[in-house]
Amino acid sequence: MKKRIQYMMIVACLLGGNCFAAAVPAVIDWEVGAQWQAYGFMDTTQNDDTEDEVMSDNRILWTNDLSWEEQDVFFKADVQWRYETYKGMDTESRAQARFRDLYGDMKRQNFEIAVGQKTVTWGKLDDFVILDRVSPQDYSHFILYDKEERKDPVLMAQYQWFGWEGMTLETVYMPEFRSSDLDFFGTNWAVFGHLKEAVSGSSDYTAAQKAIVSGISIQEDDRVTDHALGNSQVAFRLRGRRQEVDYGVYYMNLYHSLPVLKETNPTGNTVKQFLYDPTAANLTALTGAGGNDLVLTEAHPRIQVVGLDWETVWGAVGLRGETAFVVGMPYLKEDFSYTEENLVSFGIGVDHTTDSQWYFDVQYLQDYVFNYDGLYGMEEAPFLFSGTVAKDFCRGVVGLDLDWVWNASYGDWMLNPEATYTWERSGVDVSVGMFVFQDGSSKTVFGRFDRNDTAYLKVGGKF
Repeated sequence: MKKRIQYMMIVACLLGGNCFAAAVPAVIDWEVGAQWQAYGFMDTTQNDDTEDEVMSDNRILWTNDLSWEEQDVFFKADVQWRYETYKGMDTESRAQARFRDLYGDMKRQNFEIAVGQKTVTWGKLDDFVILDRVSPQDYSHFILYDKEERKDPVLMAQYQWFGWEGMTLETVYMPEFRSSDLDFFGTNWAVFGHLKEAVSGSSDYTAAQKAIVSGISIQEDDRVTDHALGNSQVAFRLRGRRQEVDYGVYYMNLYHSLPVLKETNPTGNTVKQFLYDPTAANLTALTGAGGNDLVLTEAHPRIQVVGLDWETVWGAVGLRGETAFVVGMPYLKEDFSYTEENLVSFGIGVDHTTDSQWYFDVQYLQDYVFNYDGLYGMEEAPFLFSGTVAKDFCRGVVGLDLDWVWNASYGDWMLNPEATYTWERSGVDVSVGMFVFQDGSSKTVFGRFDRNDTAYLKVGGKF
């Protein structure tokens, strides 16, 4: 729905000592819309009583786009309402209403500037983070949503300079830090799942052991999350085109948005050892270490990133890639102590659409850790493959899609088949699908969620 608002802008001028007012008509286009989505997730296998059997996530997004075309000024104000439910050992719900995109944008001949709360997408690869590090992500449901859906808006000033022929310099300044959303306990997709509930509700543990596990807590690093200019972040991207290749050159000085747990004393390593590998032996070791200080800290070190991306077409095939050198990436050593190392990440993607409109995409990603001296769950040079196979039928009414990831270094993998039906007149679409995870070990990304195979139903539309 679009409304056009016309008003009289009064311009006061001073000329030759005389004041006069001129009435200037200005036209503002106000486009209002709404999107709604309802997700239902069901755990396909009930492994124990602590798991959430059914989860739901319902969202309504009210969009407001205001444009003043004569001055190339644009303002966006989107409000989201979200309601989540979890049904299992403990039934709970979460409700939230907030602004998502809330910013103003002004364009001129040689530059464009946007100020406010928004998201940024950088890089060329799908779903993986090599250069796309500006916007934090919501991992409270792990990867049940695409990367663009997971992104959270942050306060920023984004400036783009078009003064050089064929090139654009983009600068992003964020005056404060916001971490990615992540649960550590209490949901199927929390890093440590329902570990606390499993221990507290079991007769296999002593009262002392239950008290120690319930006393484990994880706190934010206040120095990083404080609203202070010392926590500001900056990122630059230079974009251009040479012959048939689009390219970008990057420099970022940011906080690492995903937390890595940092100990405050030697007991913290024993706490982490039990959390990541909750065996009876590790719990006994934790009990023997005492329960004086069971607090861990979410570490978000400041990292520096230098990178390059590119994209081109070679015949009927699309090619794209990203490379990044990262200074100060956080990890855990094999003894679970916190450390920071330098890293190179590289990725390349190939995609092709056949004459019969089948779409194929394959990506290869590899990391290399410098000065490698043994890290928990991380090899020196791990690599993985990912891809997509998709096709629309009945002139776009029915869509089939299969996303997959195979982590070749660790042996874990993920499959996500999905079928979608769209009612053309109403714009309502319904999707059914599954996420299937196969473990290499409990140390791997998908191995931690091997018991969380999930079927889902998604309904959405616009009005």
